[in-house]
Amino acid sequence: MPEGHAPGFVSSSVRSGWGAASPHAETAHRVAFGVFVATTVLVCGCALAGVRAPSVWSWPYALHMVVAALTILAALARRLPLQNVVACGLALSLTMGMALALVASGLHDGAGLPPGAVEPGAGSDTHTLGWQAWPAPLLWTAVLLASRQTAKVLLQPWRRQKPYGWWLLGTATGLAWLAVLVSGPFVDRVLRWWSWPRGGVSWYGVPPAWLAGVLVLIALFLLLASAWLIPKRPTGRAADFAPVWVWSGLVLWFALGDLRAGFWVAAGLGIAAAAMVTPLAWRAARMPISPSPGPGASP
Repeated sequence: MPEGHAPGFVSSSVRSGWGAASPHAETAHRVAFGVFVATTVLVCGCALAGVRAPSVWSWPYALHMVVAALTILAALARRLPLQNVVACGLALSLTMGMALALVASGLHDGAGLPPGAVEPGAGSDTHTLGWQAWPAPLLWTAVLLASRQTAKVLLQPWRRQKPYGWWLLGTATGLAWLAVLVSGPFVDRVLRWWSWPRGGVSWYGVPPAWLAGVLVLIALFLLLASAWLIPKRPTGRAADFAPVWVWSGLVLWFALGDLRAGFWVAAGLGIAAAAMVTPLAWRAARMPISPSPGPGASP
């Protein structure tokens, strides 16, 4: 799945969206990114202060998720037509929202969810997921798209290589899954969207089977997003670095919340990931692009 050509399975209505980016996207991105930096500082401070949902002081968390989603979409609009960006954001958010609604419906109806399935959040009644989970689709849309764009920066020196598309998918999937691992105890014990049964072999209560399933779902969501995010023709521009800051900022927020709550392994994983990925991306952004192999090159 090389980037640079519209995939054949994309409908004609989606294909017609490829073209010039919005002329106002640069201004919108600057504003959104500035607000994102401000809300990142705010929510990191709240996390270190031990603020948990639901409380009167937890409203910045939901605001930050909305801002993160808008920021990454604005970054994409600098390179892609607005209709592509909006369609991608809506497709991801609505699909994840429907999945969350199905889980909530299963809990409400007692529809025999598999062993180890999520339980109601701490702020909810005994039959539904916590109402605080409404920003979840926006948060994971931001995480998925920021992971994909961060992977583009990391792999930019090799973007002319034939397997680049698959490398991009694998790297983006890994980055998003890493963010899920770090956020696991955070959304459970701090945001209190839902909870997991304690005990057994697990990652802070999350069974390994669920983590493996999430990995597959991430790859599928990224494949869905690629239908709108692959430009019709190369733009000639280097990959934007701003999404790297979005990814690192979100992971650092999760990690600081884990740290304050005493989840040392998850916190250490998140801090180490942000400390490694950001400088690696910075270095990759300044490396020359390797030429594509010629027709006579060895495989």
